[in-house]
Amino acid sequence: MRIALAPNHPLASKDSLRIEDLNDQEVITLADSVNSCYREFHERIRGKAPNVRFRPVSFIDFATLNEAVTRRSLLLVVDHLRESHPLLRFLPFEEELLIPYGLYYSLTPSRNVLSFLEAFRKNGISGEADDAPVISFGKTNTDRS
Repeated sequence: MRIALAPNHPLASKDSLRIEDLNDQEVITLADSVNSCYREFHERIRGKAPNVRFRPVSFIDFATLNEAVTRRSLLLVVDHLRESHPLLRFLPFEEELLIPYGLYYSLTPSRNVLSFLEAFRKNGISGEADDAPVISFGKTNTDRS
């Protein structure tokens, strides 16, 4: 996880952020309804930073990134967004969040879908976290490849 913030934010001079740093801050984050794992994550943060103010959003797009700059809010994002905005710093957040997800594909997958799934298997991007599958290699009877 990363915390995106404006370069002029008081926390921007740090090398990384801890939960305690979020106290008394507005944090833009995905809503609990987007993925239930966020509810537990938000509760864990409130346990150590009781005055954090979460501002839930349904998705993170460029407008949300701009809002973090203009409001001088913190924005909780996944690592792959760390290079996505020229006016934000993306600091490592010393708290882990595992986001389970699954892949659905048809009973008769195309060669492209099979190639994609094989790439996941070869790179070890499958497994389980907290008894929830990170990747499910089950099949459905619809294929939108």
